[in-house]
Amino acid sequence: MLTPVARSQILLFLYEAKRLISKGNCQLVPRKKNLDALSNLGWEVNFLFEHICSEITPEHYVDGPKTDYNFPGEDVWIFGTNIEENEYYIKLKIRRFKDDANDALFLCISFHPVEHPLKYPFRGGDCT
Repeated sequence: MLTPVARSQILLFLYEAKRLISKGNCQLVPRKKNLDALSNLGWEVNFLFEHICSEITPEHYVDGPKTDYNFPGEDVWIFGTNIEENEYYIKLKIRRFKDDANDALFLCISFHPVEHPLKYPFRGGDCT
């Protein structure tokens, strides 16, 4: 299987995401699925961002960057992670503001249990 993106690109995305989280420039899109997943885990939103900072690595990469069809010109990245013996789907992106090249916001668009099997190109298999 061909790796769709270089590991270095994933590292750069995660570095920037974690930098924005550390600055507090982060938001969870408040979709019902996302909020239900957090509630079921007993997590607050800040714990999700702590998890992303401490646990998500290139080995968790699934896909991306892919065009965000709701916001042309922006890309989304897909990751997966195991939490309490369950696999979770995480869709992330960084939104840059045109008026300030240094101003950006990290968004967690989706966070919920997987609905379809995920493949991890940098693990060579499923999330187990």
